[in-house]
Amino acid sequence: MMHLLSTEPSDLKGYLTLLGGFTMHLACGALYMWGTLNVYITSYFRLVDDPTLSIETGASIFPVMMCCVATGMPLGVRAVKRFRSARLYCYCAGAAATFCIYISSFVLSFYQFILIYGIMFGIITGTMYYIPIYMGSLYFPKKKGLVSGIILMGYGLCSLIFGLTFFSLVNPNNMKPIYDEEHINKYFYGESEEVARNVPKVLRKLCQYYILLFMVAYNQSQSKYQKEISASTTTGGLVPAKKKDDHDNHHYPLPCPRPKIAVKTQQFYVSLLVGILSLGLGLLVNGNYKTIGKKATSDDSFLTICGAFASIANGVSRPLWSSLLDKYSFRNIFSKLLIFEIILAFIYRLAFIHKFIYLVWVFACHTAFGGIMAMFPVLAGQLFGTKVSSLLYGVYWYGFGISNFIQFLMVYNLSKKYSFELIVYIDGIFALLCLGIIRFYNLKTDWSKYYNQAGELIKK
Repeated sequence: MMHLLSTEPSDLKGYLTLLGGFTMHLACGALYMWGTLNVYITSYFRLVDDPTLSIETGASIFPVMMCCVATGMPLGVRAVKRFRSARLYCYCAGAAATFCIYISSFVLSFYQFILIYGIMFGIITGTMYYIPIYMGSLYFPKKKGLVSGIILMGYGLCSLIFGLTFFSLVNPNNMKPIYDEEHINKYFYGESEEVARNVPKVLRKLCQYYILLFMVAYNQSQSKYQKEISASTTTGGLVPAKKKDDHDNHHYPLPCPRPKIAVKTQQFYVSLLVGILSLGLGLLVNGNYKTIGKKATSDDSFLTICGAFASIANGVSRPLWSSLLDKYSFRNIFSKLLIFEIILAFIYRLAFIHKFIYLVWVFACHTAFGGIMAMFPVLAGQLFGTKVSSLLYGVYWYGFGISNFIQFLMVYNLSKKYSFELIVYIDGIFALLCLGIIRFYNLKTDWSKYYNQAGELIKK
């Protein structure tokens, strides 16, 4: 994929920045491991804390983490200015995030675990999320879609590498989970209690791998624009003035002048609604593929393989989909992605003909999910300009978190009574509504009234 960037000046530091960003997101993407971790973490806390704790309650950590990532994003911009070095800040934040996982392995209460692993880890990794995307965009301003996709590919691939690693360490003998007393969900207890007991030491083992990745990312990340970024206290965003025009003029001649103006527009809230509606199916499957998959097979190792393939799809699809935005309109590409998602929702029953068909279905759902997640950083830049979007993108993640909470509430209230089928069909309807918005509503905004004829911002 790197050869697609060769239309820009050949700069080794630019490629190293992309590599560093990819590596950093490979560690930060632990968020997407929750679909793999939930049954193990829940089983552990059923043993040491609350025997009535359910997988449905455990699923609550996923939306909590997404909202915490959103909270951290604007804080990262301010932290870089305070540290006066994006590299140094990301390394310190990475060490702090790893320490959160380490501490969480010692707690004996599920809600303490949510506080440390869900909230604190989520906020800290959120502060790092957007920094490498913009650092990379400084080198390749006309390839922002591909830059975003390459870096965020690491975020998606985390659960592939560490999901398999976690499984091999926590359940080396492939013990089978056992149904609870109500014969609804399966947990590791009784004959398979050893698996649940392994959880704390495996979390500590993963910390060693995470800190190594952050060290590699720190050593690879470079920026010849660091001085401008550190000194840009007047711009409010991450992008130095010298490069701002290259970014903003690529899609629109005039960007949104200020975040306060952007949040007062109808287009901002409609684009937020697009994110909420479009992510439903992907978030549902990502967080519950093991629970849903029990209808196809009870083989825990096969379901872990399903998660591995889902991770590949989530990661590799990101640069493939987002790079299309460098050539084609968001409306056309996103519409095709939504049609694909709608089809997947309404062929749900076919996924259980055979366990390998279920694997393909999960893979396809994550292909759509990864594409949606990779397109939104580019869309935000196209709609509002680089400076404003660097401060507002966290709000989109609140929308993603809302979408995740909707999935959590439906799973918690509907899955036992109506099964997951109804929830999947509801998500298909959400995607259909989103398709209607994309096709008939214009998300673009004319910001020219805020500028004079010379293209200078009118002070108000």
